[in-house]
Amino acid sequence: MKIKFVIIFSLASTILFSQNSEYDNNIRKMLELENFEKKWNSLVHQMISGQSGQISDHDMEMEVANRTYPKLFEKVVLIYKKHLNETDLKSIIAFYESDAGALLLSKQQIMMQEAIIEGAQIGQEIANEMMQERENEKKSRIENNYTGCEKFKIGKFTYDKSHSTSIIIVRDKKYQYEYNNGKTSKYSINWLNECKYSVTLIHSDNSFDEKGYTFTTNIFDTGLDHYEFIEVHGDITYERILYKME
Repeated sequence: MKIKFVIIFSLASTILFSQNSEYDNNIRKMLELENFEKKWNSLVHQMISGQSGQISDHDMEMEVANRTYPKLFEKVVLIYKKHLNETDLKSIIAFYESDAGALLLSKQQIMMQEAIIEGAQIGQEIANEMMQERENEKKSRIENNYTGCEKFKIGKFTYDKSHSTSIIIVRDKKYQYEYNNGKTSKYSINWLNECKYSVTLIHSDNSFDEKGYTFTTNIFDTGLDHYEFIEVHGDITYERILYKME
C-alpha cells in the first residue's frame, strides 16, 4: 500500500512538473534540492511525539506525513512565489547546484541540529540565571527593611476588593482578625519595623489551625489603597496584594 502511494505521488509530481510554468517548476526544484520533504517528516515526528510525550508510532508518522505533504507542498510553492522572483530562483538553484551549494545543503541539517543543541544549552543557562535572579529578589524582599507602611498598620483589608465573599482582615494595634466563610481566626501582631511584622495564632474556628503558629510578613511595595507583601511560612513564601477597605 505504501509503495503504491509513493509511486502514485511520484507520477503526480511528474505530471504537475510538465503542466506548470518554468517559474513553478524552479520553485519545486529548489524545494527538492533543499530536502523540504525530509524536513517536513522530521517536523511531523516532533509534533506527534511532542503532543503525546512518548515515542510515537513510526507508521502513523509516515501516514500523517504522506497525507499532508502534497497539500503542504502546493501551499509552500505559492508562499515562495510571493517572495522570490524568477531571477532569484535561478540564482539560488545555480548556487545549490555548485560545489559550495551542494556542500551547504549536505551539512545544513547537522549544522541546524548542533545549533539547536547549543540553543537549548544557552536557553537552560538563561533560565537558571532568571531563577537565581528571582530567588535573590525574593530574598531581598524578605530581608530588606522598607518604609512607608504606617497607614497600613491599622484598618480593614481584603485580598480581592471586587468580591464581597473575599477574606476580610481587620487589624488594630495589638491583634489581627481574619474572617473567611463565617470562620474567624485571631492573631497577636508584633511590628518588627515599619513594614515588617509577625503574627501568632491565638484562636481559630478552624480545627486544623495550630494555636501558637507564627509567620512573618514583609511589605515591600505600597500604593494609595494597597500594598504588596511577602509572607514567610517556614520554607514556603507567598507574595500577594492586600487592599485597604477602611
